[in-house]
Amino acid sequence: MLQIQMRILRVFGLSKAEMNSIIENAQAEGSPSLRLQERDGEYLVCVQASAPTQAMADEYCEKWVQKLRTRFGDACYGFEDTTLAQAALDALLKKRRLLVAADEATGRLLGNALRGLQHSEAAFDFGNQTYLNPANARRIAAPEALLKKFPGDMVQAAAGRAQSALLLANADYAAVYMPATVGQAPFVLLCSRIGAAACALSPEISDMAIANHILDLARRRALGMHLGPSAITFKPGRERPLLLVSGEGQPRPGFRFTLRRKAAPAKPEVKPNAPDSYDAEPVPDYDAQPTEPKPQATPTGTITFERPIAQPAAPQPTPDPLDLRTAGPQAAAEARARRAAESELDPDLELCATRTIKISRADLEQAMAAQQAAKQQEQPNPEPPAAPQPEPLPEPEPPANLPKPKASILDDDIPDFSAGLDPAALEAARKADEKAPPRSTDEFQRAASQLFEDDEDDGEDDGEDEEPTVTFPGRSKAKPAVPRPLAAKQEPKQDAIHNRSLAMIERAERRHRRKAIAAVAVIALLVLVGAAVLLGLTRGCTVKAPAYKNYGTEQFDTQAQAYLKSAAAENEKIIGYLAFPGQNGQLVYSGSQPGDGAAISGTNYLNASMPSNTVLSCADASLASLTNQTNFSQNAEFTLYLSDVTYHFRAVAVYNTDAAGTENAFTPASYGELSDYYSYAEFSQSIKERSLFDTGNTPGDKETFLTLMSTGGTNGTFVCVTAVLLPDQAQ
Repeated sequence: MLQIQMRILRVFGLSKAEMNSIIENAQAEGSPSLRLQERDGEYLVCVQASAPTQAMADEYCEKWVQKLRTRFGDACYGFEDTTLAQAALDALLKKRRLLVAADEATGRLLGNALRGLQHSEAAFDFGNQTYLNPANARRIAAPEALLKKFPGDMVQAAAGRAQSALLLANADYAAVYMPATVGQAPFVLLCSRIGAAACALSPEISDMAIANHILDLARRRALGMHLGPSAITFKPGRERPLLLVSGEGQPRPGFRFTLRRKAAPAKPEVKPNAPDSYDAEPVPDYDAQPTEPKPQATPTGTITFERPIAQPAAPQPTPDPLDLRTAGPQAAAEARARRAAESELDPDLELCATRTIKISRADLEQAMAAQQAAKQQEQPNPEPPAAPQPEPLPEPEPPANLPKPKASILDDDIPDFSAGLDPAALEAARKADEKAPPRSTDEFQRAASQLFEDDEDDGEDDGEDEEPTVTFPGRSKAKPAVPRPLAAKQEPKQDAIHNRSLAMIERAERRHRRKAIAAVAVIALLVLVGAAVLLGLTRGCTVKAPAYKNYGTEQFDTQAQAYLKSAAAENEKIIGYLAFPGQNGQLVYSGSQPGDGAAISGTNYLNASMPSNTVLSCADASLASLTNQTNFSQNAEFTLYLSDVTYHFRAVAVYNTDAAGTENAFTPASYGELSDYYSYAEFSQSIKERSLFDTGNTPGDKETFLTLMSTGGTNGTFVCVTAVLLPDQAQ
């Protein structure tokens, strides 16, 4: 006879499609008999196994129960007769959380689900602190700033109301149910001190299903579980994700919709003048055949234009750039005459007075005659007749009132001053230059300096006859019109540097030297200022820091107090000294923290009579060493010396904070006053759960905590050491 064993799993938060998929996969793997039932969003999965013996049936059934529970994940909340309301109540009581409702409608939904359960009033207030309290009920509303920032956003408005109820009732969770509105599906929202979670609902679900959704959110929040794929989390007052009911109803890819006429019963005959009308609905067109594109038709016929098309112009030959034509020499002479006349008529135009020629006319005529005679001697053969010149353009008659232009050397041919040189002498000079030894660098420098020589030597009287010069307006010196012979030029002085390039290089070097001297002076000044500041900070601190090897002795306490007093006399921001038995201590500052010291962050609760937590920011190196269990055992107890009191502590946990942006992130700085029982229990439980190793010390009730927290973290986490104040140790 076969033995039968049956177990029931209870699941909430999965869709029907997901449940069917899990059941079908389990049956395909050879599971025992499985049955699925659903009511108000809760699913009951019955597992029935049979075997020859009861032990085999129990083992077989338990094996598949554990498999299914793993596949259901956080959605599986209990077994057998455990309801979702009971599971949520057990989670709230275990974590000592208080749930409230922000309005009466939500309170009635939760009250009907939790009423009758044992100890339900310890986890749900049934409206006593919120909507049933007239003073608090009037104050439960969304902040005006939130409504102005998110106008028309019902989710943000509901989150603001829930947060207001949470603070007024001093609770841990506040729930709100919002029915459907224009553009927004119905949803439930659960707000806590770390943020809000919302889940959209279907408009057809029952009141019990709505309450189950709220209780499931509270259960998952209290136990730190995943909230499910359909829930969103956000901070009230900040941007939130889009809230959707589910993925169903979205258009499936690959479907094409068309309009088909709906089948309708026979209608009476329509009058001829009545408009034709029918109802249409989108229906997937599965039998539509793909249409092929029509081939493009080939154009035929003749195109006739009303007027002929213009033919392109024949290309023109490219003109020769060297084929230049001028108006002739007579036009240039007339242009000079016209400019001379304009300058005499208008005194403002001194065009012809820009230079003065001091070469006599007779000298020029004599030079020209000598040039003509030399040409005749070199060319005895008669020149061929010249080509006929083109007729000049007709010349315009000059005005009668124009004066006669002045004579210009450009009216005649320019004389060839090299005609009288002997070619044999030039060839002999060239050969002598080729045979001459190469010039030295000093000679080239002197030649270069002569090019940039000032005009001082030009005005000196060398006792020679005056040479013709050309004078330009605006210049103080006169330049010779004909170059002086090389022999008449004076040699530059050997000890004078007239090279302007060398002068520019020297000026650049002096400028660089001045900049370097200025930079060295600034660095020296900064070093002196830093030394003065360091001397000012350390001046008068003649007492050395106590050696940690003497920790626990009276000599160590005396020297630590003396060191603190000496340091505080020089720096008024120093308020204490933190000493360890196995490593060097550090000074405690008020306000900003130096790199090698510690500082109290936030409020100092050490003198408070109630349970509290004080955060002390310390140097990273001192806390990083305490993550090693061996080093921690040597420094498990430490002392904080203040000006008027001494505190002794014992460490109970060493842990890392959560990374920034992590959901439900734990930060010791957010826990200060711990007079509330739930806050105290949450803080003490969190530090023990996050401890890197077992310290062997457990905090008791109503302890005064001191948390040492590093200032620099890795990947957004910080090292923390939380200790408790030893009783009767404050001196």
